[in-house]
Amino acid sequence: MHRIRTSSKLLAGLLLAGLLLPSFCAAQNRVVGEHELKAAFVFNFARFIEWPDSAFAADGQWFRICVAGSSQTVDLLDQVTADKTLAGRKVQVRLVKDNDPKLRECQILLVESGSPQPFLQAIRDTSILTVGNGTPFIQNGGIIDFTKEQDTIHFEINPELAQRSQLKISSKLLALARIVRMSPQP
Repeated sequence: MHRIRTSSKLLAGLLLAGLLLPSFCAAQNRVVGEHELKAAFVFNFARFIEWPDSAFAADGQWFRICVAGSSQTVDLLDQVTADKTLAGRKVQVRLVKDNDPKLRECQILLVESGSPQPFLQAIRDTSILTVGNGTPFIQNGGIIDFTKEQDTIHFEINPELAQRSQLKISSKLLALARIVRMSPQP
């Protein structure tokens, strides 16, 4: 399994902001797997973002994190979110495909692989936080994108797209991100 080191500056910033889970940073100088790190990031992004009430189903019971990608990531997110709540709701993690009729019930959509276009089209005009795994995700209309430079994971945020989706991103999270300002391609 490929391992990724987090830069000390980024890791210090994440720890100060309370972004990483204790179980992921218990050991000093621990090398964390890329999928593990991204799962922790995705969960913690939700702690620093506000969704409008309209983003939740009428029952309001679940906070749904959907994954368009591998079942390994679903399993890791299940571990990270076990017995936790987000926005006062129980967390449910789902593996989805672009034609999934329940896709619009998600609060977060992580697109790990393949073309993001079918997913982004399917959830257009919703309050779903979209998280991608590399370019050209933001250029295609995604809100947060993971990038990797010299074995270090970073993330970019397009706050304008978040605002259009009625998502309020905390300044603490924005301070840790690279800000990207661009409109999605038509």
